[in-house]
Amino acid sequence: MIPQEQIDKILENIFNVHETSDRCEELLSIGDISAVIENFSADKTFRAYFLTLARAADFGVDTQDKDIVAISHLLGVDVLRMIIYSYFVFLKTPKQWKVFDISTLQLAEFNAKFLSDWNKLLGYLQLKSQRNLTIASYMLINIILCELVFSSYSYSFDEIISLTDTSYDKILQRGYDISLFDTACKAAGWDMQKLTMKEIEVMGYLKILLAYEFCQPEFYDFGFNKILDVSIHASAEMTIALKKALQR
Repeated sequence: MIPQEQIDKILENIFNVHETSDRCEELLSIGDISAVIENFSADKTFRAYFLTLARAADFGVDTQDKDIVAISHLLGVDVLRMIIYSYFVFLKTPKQWKVFDISTLQLAEFNAKFLSDWNKLLGYLQLKSQRNLTIASYMLINIILCELVFSSYSYSFDEIISLTDTSYDKILQRGYDISLFDTACKAAGWDMQKLTMKEIEVMGYLKILLAYEFCQPEFYDFGFNKILDVSIHASAEMTIALKKALQR
């Protein structure tokens, strides 16, 4: 077991909001998309991340041969906010991966599919809102927190997880009383103890979609299927809704 103090430092870093987030939110709240993008004009990493995400995702708009400002206007404020906040989380990504067999580019491509699928699912469920969209921006924390914690060990948990009915999430819950999914939701500003019935429904679909994406063939070799329990209980209604939403 690594010391609790080390876990606390990792969590503190994850919860530390990017210095430009307040200014971005101020501009997003008044719908000034051009000014939002201007705020990132000197950030080459953001440009690369944004274009990778926008062009790999399926947000229902034509992003080819268009600049960032034009793409942002096509996406709209709420989807742009979702991408920007996911970028702030993306910046927490370690420079080297040890636990997961993935590159930074592949992580961005994974996030493109996840965010666009969440956008589709919320639209199908008629639950699309700024708050519901933005929470998905923080779900990369499930991956990043796993990497930062378990890469600190001198041995790999990979074989243990493969041979037993467990996951990285279960190990963290038993050893440190930390839930990966709840930590990501907390970072997004959601109080898991004070959810409305509608918010509980949103949480249920979000967790199902996350587990679904982790187990997709194109991401399977990354090792994401070992993060959460894939035996998440989903009703037939929820499963059908997910399939129909992603087929649109």
